[in-house]
Amino acid sequence: MVEDYEREHYSIDDGIPVAPHKFLQHMMEAREMEPKDLMSILNISEEIALLTIDGEQQIDRLQALALGDYFKVNSNNFYNNSY
Repeated sequence: MVEDYEREHYSIDDGIPVAPHKFLQHMMEAREMEPKDLMSILNISEEIALLTIDGEQQIDRLQALALGDYFKVNSNNFYNNSY
């Protein structure tokens, strides 16, 4: 359901690849989340949370699974397997 809403209102899945950190930023902004929330979800430090949000730290497969579960969306949105 969330994916359908996101697709309809934000064109995230319009065939143009979205960088995983940009998708994360969008999901966090839509829920008014802060880096401390990401720290809790992924069990990471504030520094790593900030780097992840900025795209300077890659989201690994296990983190993508955790984010997908948390946001109730496909975990592939958070993971670029070309890394």
